[in-house]
Amino acid sequence: MPTNLVSKQMFGKAKLGQSFAEHDLIRTNSKLFVETPAIRAAQDLAEGKPFFIGRRGTGKTAITFFLRNKYPKNTLLLIPKLLSSADAFISFDGDQRVRQKPFNTLVSCFVRAILDEAVLEWKRQGLFSFRSADGSELTKERNLIEDYEFDLRLLHLIEKGFDYINSGNAKEWLKFRNRPEKIAAEITKEYADQSRMRQIVLIDRLDDEWDESDKAVVLVMALLHACNEIRAITPAVRPMVFLRENVFDRVRKLDSEFSRLETSLVSLDWTRELLRELIERRLNDGLISKFSLDGSTWRAFFAEDSSSSQNRVFSYCQYRPRDVLLYVSTALGIAQSHQQNQIEGKDLDEAQKSFSENRLKELADEYADNRSEERRVGKECRSRW
Repeated sequence: MPTNLVSKQMFGKAKLGQSFAEHDLIRTNSKLFVETPAIRAAQDLAEGKPFFIGRRGTGKTAITFFLRNKYPKNTLLLIPKLLSSADAFISFDGDQRVRQKPFNTLVSCFVRAILDEAVLEWKRQGLFSFRSADGSELTKERNLIEDYEFDLRLLHLIEKGFDYINSGNAKEWLKFRNRPEKIAAEITKEYADQSRMRQIVLIDRLDDEWDESDKAVVLVMALLHACNEIRAITPAVRPMVFLRENVFDRVRKLDSEFSRLETSLVSLDWTRELLRELIERRLNDGLISKFSLDGSTWRAFFAEDSSSSQNRVFSYCQYRPRDVLLYVSTALGIAQSHQQNQIEGKDLDEAQKSFSENRLKELADEYADNRSEERRVGKECRSRW
């Protein structure tokens, strides 16, 4: 096959997949993954950082699919649903102060709930069984591990911990606060440096239940501090949090101990070369005779000058892979509908118009949501005064 041409038949069969990872080809096709710095960091299980921060559409969920494909027996996915229920147990005035009892209680609850989930996964896979009447911390924890799903377990623990605080029972609260470390010690002993026993806990899509309140931010803060604590007390459980940049910015503003988190984050940044490879891998996927991933695939599928067409797509999409996929996929579909064998400038023009209209609608919806939240906060502030 000539290095600068793809047949009309093969061009017509080309596809780029979905722009949302949870519906995309990457769920089952590991060849489509681009090895970004963030993916390399995620694979460093021993020393890697736990927080992956990026704008909407920069590949956070895609990394969870990559890890689940690569370590299918060592990964579990958590999608917490509790972030819209903070009113039930957070007093706004106190809980955002790190090192205070209420916040430390939240941290302890997250640590324990995550550790329990890891043990439950061991049990599901037949790697661990409870030994009755042995008096161990894990045996004492058995009902909480087996009878609760993650969110209900977390809520149960939060209610219990805050009961100790509200009743002034300092002795029981201290036992409650120290319990996760004892559980972690037994988990480490069971783990015994066996790679098969290591549990990677992927915590994603926190914004699915996000209500944008400061109380929800406090819960995210507690979760992040809990993950750092887990990584300090046991090598057996490696939590990773995938979080939108705007949510993390809210944490930055509220958290007086933010420096403890800042050294543990990985930014999901994309370069021109990585974005080009993202598109080239997908365009190549259906070809019998494949092009190189050095710009050759792009030149075969795009009629315009390679440099100018890449600048046009990547700059307009602000280097976000989800938007790049959507833009190029739209242009590809337009070119295919005209039975062409390359994407031409007019196809990019039409795709840009369609893309812009969709983005404008999304921005309008987002603005409407933000205005609604502003009105809610304003009403709350007026009621306090």
